[in-house]
Amino acid sequence: MKCIRPIPKKLFPRLLNSFVAVTGPVYTSARGYFADYFDLQTAGADEVVIPTRGGDWFDGGKWRDMHFHTWSPSHEVVRNAWNWGFSAIGTCNRVLSVIEKSEDSEQKDQTIAEIKTMRAWYYYLMMDAYGNLPLVTTFDTGTELPTTTPRAQIFDFIVSELEENLPLLSEDKSLQTYGRPTKWFAHALLAKAYLNAQVYTSTPNWNKVVEHANKIIESQKFALETDYLAQFKPDNGADSPEPIFSIPFDASRATGNALFFKVLHYAHRQTFDLNGNPWNGWSAQPAYFHLFEDEDIRKQQWLYGQQYTSSGQPLVYNGVNIVLNPVWFCAAAWVLI
Repeated sequence: MKCIRPIPKKLFPRLLNSFVAVTGPVYTSARGYFADYFDLQTAGADEVVIPTRGGDWFDGGKWRDMHFHTWSPSHEVVRNAWNWGFSAIGTCNRVLSVIEKSEDSEQKDQTIAEIKTMRAWYYYLMMDAYGNLPLVTTFDTGTELPTTTPRAQIFDFIVSELEENLPLLSEDKSLQTYGRPTKWFAHALLAKAYLNAQVYTSTPNWNKVVEHANKIIESQKFALETDYLAQFKPDNGADSPEPIFSIPFDASRATGNALFFKVLHYAHRQTFDLNGNPWNGWSAQPAYFHLFEDEDIRKQQWLYGQQYTSSGQPLVYNGVNIVLNPVWFCAAAWVLI
């Protein structure tokens, strides 16, 4: 049996701050989800199209390849998403190697459980996208390349890691746990994993999906937003009732979210009083857009029709009035996971 030495109350804040400082890179790595991994998952789906506009957005044809599903294993988007995921996994292993050397305490055990849960999430994303993977759980400087582990074994590793560490995670839903994995995040990730268990392992396990989903519902800590668009607004945060796990971004300390640059027209700088010009890139597929009826509030996620400046004047760019036809319009609300 493991004996845990209690932490003197006067030392707890200092120890907590030390853990926060050490674990920071694990969470800053998560911001890359909305770059390389998001590109992989979205550019190749039926949701968006990334047309070449003049000399912009051709980028060697990489977006065209994603649209027509003609990518190769060495394709830039495929490679970048892989590099992001395994860089994050390596960061988790490095942080764990540091924390595991610290003095035993409840805070140490909870922190290790949080990092292992984050590592399981990164592995889940990689397994879902790529299938068979190298399974590396230690941090060393060896030069020997890891072997490939079958997808079903990666699935078993993810599930076992989550189930083993779930009891050590916090049940709290507050500013203190915002952006960090809680028990409810572990339950949600287990439900997502089991939902596709038949794909990953050839064996379905629907009862486990229900079991973990019910744990979240029974906690009564979450609820759907009464206003669907509220969860995507700049002032969303720990008080939002719907998100189970968020990747925080802000304008000063947690920067790097460039989604709005990708999807807005150049001229939308005048609409939103931005400091720089957007990139006039990603648009929604017409067939996807027309799935939403006009009275559906979710249709307000897109900008289409006549565009305006922040003062309400018709938006003009290079002498042309900006009217976005529903065939080409900008998605403007993907900011939360």
